[in-house]
This record gives sequence, C-alpha cells and structure tokens, in this order.
Amino acid sequence: MKKLIAVFLSLVMVLSLVACGGEKEKEEEKTPVESEKVEEPVDTGLDLGVDTIKIGYVGAMTGPSAGMGMCGEHGTIMAIEEINAAGGVGGVQLEYVSRDDEADPTKSFTYVEELIYKEGINMLIGAPNSACSAASQETISENGIINFLCTATSASIVNPELYPYTFRLTSTNDIQAESLVMMAAEGDYEKIVVIGDTTALGIDGFAATEKYAKQYGVEIAEYISYTADDADLSAVANSIKNAGADFVIAWALGTDAAKIIRVLDRIDYMEGKCEIVGYTGLNNAAFIELVADIETDNVRYLACTPWAIPAGGEKLGEKTQATYEKFNDRWGVWKKDGSGRVSYFDDSSRAYEAVYLYCEMIEKTGTLDPDAIKEALETYGSEYQVKAYEWEGGYSFSADDHEAYSAAMMCKSSLEDRLENEYVNADFPWMVE
Repeated sequence: MKKLIAVFLSLVMVLSLVACGGEKEKEEEKTPVESEKVEEPVDTGLDLGVDTIKIGYVGAMTGPSAGMGMCGEHGTIMAIEEINAAGGVGGVQLEYVSRDDEADPTKSFTYVEELIYKEGINMLIGAPNSACSAASQETISENGIINFLCTATSASIVNPELYPYTFRLTSTNDIQAESLVMMAAEGDYEKIVVIGDTTALGIDGFAATEKYAKQYGVEIAEYISYTADDADLSAVANSIKNAGADFVIAWALGTDAAKIIRVLDRIDYMEGKCEIVGYTGLNNAAFIELVADIETDNVRYLACTPWAIPAGGEKLGEKTQATYEKFNDRWGVWKKDGSGRVSYFDDSSRAYEAVYLYCEMIEKTGTLDPDAIKEALETYGSEYQVKAYEWEGGYSFSADDHEAYSAAMMCKSSLEDRLENEYVNADFPWMVE
C-alpha cells in the first residue's frame, strides 16, 4: 500500500511539473499587452457579455512601408496597455491581435478575413496603405466591424453609405490635393507637374488634383504615372526634368519618392530648380532615411497640425509633450543614423487615439454592437476629449461624414526641418542626433 501511495505521489509531482512547464511556455508566448500587470476590475455595472474585447491591427511591419505600419502597431499597443492597466472597459480586458501584410493588398485582404472569421475581432485599425485598406472595405462592412483608418488617405475608402463602419482620423487625399494646388497657385510657378503611382493612392491623387486645379485656375503641365515599387524610376525623374518642372506634386510612397529624388539629384535637377511637395506619406521613415544624405531644402511634405507646435511657439503643447515622452520611453527616439525606433509619434498617436475613442463609445453605449457604436461616434464624437495632443473639441463625425480632418489643418513642412531641425533641444518630435 505504501509503495502504491509513493508511486501515486510521484505521478502527481510529475504531472505538476509538466503543468507548470506548460504554464511557463504559455506565459512566454504572451504579448507585451497581455502580460501587463493590471488593477483589480472596477464594477461599473457594464455587462458586455464577453471575456475580452479584441482589437485587431493589419499593417506593414516589414518591408518598405514598415515605417507607416509600425506606427499603428506602437500606438495601438500603447493604448491597450494603458486601458488594461486601468481595469479595462467595464472590467473587460482588451486583447490585441495583429498581422503583417507587408503592404501587399492581397495579403492584407487575407489577414483581415483571418482576424474577422478566425480571431473574432470587435474593432480593426488599418491598413495604413490605401490600396491595402481598399481591398477589405466590403468585407469589413459586411461583417459590421468598426474600422479606424489612421494613415490611409484615399478618399474613396471612407464612404458612410458604402462602408458605414469605417472612420478616418487622418486627412484625405482630397483635402491634401486642395492644399497642394493652393500652394502651387500661391507660389506663381510656371511648370507644375504631378507624379503618382498606379495604385489607389496615385489614381485618387490625380483625380483630386485635377479637380482642384480647375477650381483654382492652376494649369498642370504634365501628369506622370508609374508602377509602384519599380526598381528603376529614373524615367520619372527624366520626365520631370524634360517637362521643365519647377513645382512637383508627389502622390508617391516613401521609397518610390526617394528613388525619384535621388535621380533628380544625380542629374542636377534639384537645388534651386525644382520644389517637390509630397502628400503626407513622405512623412515616412523609409523616405527620410533614403534621402538623408542629399543636401536640399527643396523637398517638402504636407503635415497635419492639430497636435503640433502651438502658433508662435517653439515647443509642443503640454499634453502633446507628455504623450510624446511616453512614446519615446516605450519605443525609443528617432535617430538620423537609423539606430532609433522605426515609427513617428504623429502617426502612432492617431492609432493610440482610435483605441481610446472606441472604448469610450463602448462605455457610452454599454454595448459592443457596431451599429450602436457607429451612431455614438456620429453623435458623441465631438464630445470626446482627445488624449494624445492639443485639440479643442473631439471628432465631428456625422451620419454623412466620417472624416475627422479638414483642409484648414494642413501645412507644408520642410524636409530640412526633419533632418536638421532647430527644435531638438525643445523636444520637437522629429529626428534627434
């Protein structure tokens, strides 16, 4: 009998060790978001009927567009960690699931379906690239998934009638096109050229530019189209030179724009001859790294301004500064030698904001029902207090308008300000030595 008991106890000990080992492996597999220490859940009287609220993200975490993709990753994770540490939403923790689409529309579509049908996400952020986002809008709409776009700018992918659950927290190509055409008109340029790829980004950009060029009486000398991510884009640069362009509106992804600019520099058609102004996508890690060694002040890009330096100031606003420092502590600061983090605060902050906005609408409605949350965003979005940066009021969505930004929020920023900015000592959120 004693022998039998000894065998039994030995078996129990073995099983316990196996179980502990299994638990350890599971713990090691947890993401940083899941393993955060949290406070005791607060009894809010909110019964959502779920164990976790799943926040999905699809974007390029590798490849040429990783600079944009990782912005969303970082902002989403930061917000989820903070909300979970504060007890979650009505006592329910947020769960983060993501996929790396490598900026490939086909992969992006597949991964969005995977997050919806396999992972059962409640909300989706992404995709950062317009072509990738466009590929999944019908699926997102059919499944009633609340979708926030924080980087993608194509005007056609936000349409309350066709895609009722998609909202945008950045500017559109249409808004940017009007700003770019106004800049061209005010600059008294003689030869204005527009370049763009054959994806949704370029097609949308061309159409919007043409519309506003007619409205403002601006003559476009030439529209130059090319295939995105071509290894050799020297033909585009030579076409710009042959057209005698003195102002180029660039609907180009960062790596493509960098290739074109490097050729323009090589054929001596940059400094003092041709100003290039790109859409907000040139506010991009890959682009800046690829052109950092070119000495020019003729390259600029559009920037969204509500979170930036207050008028007449040299430092960020208090709220923006605090958020910026949190991101630096968590992810590191950009450095010109490429040794820093690979995303920008401004893009990260919009994904961060999207998570908070969604959770506040859940608390406002007391449900995860997408129709109720959609209506809350359209009704109460303007009452939301922006968390990451200075912005008076919230997001003025409506049943007919799911865009957060307007043309008045756009400004032109110099590439030189990014590379050699004078605000380094004032914690300006660009690159530092």
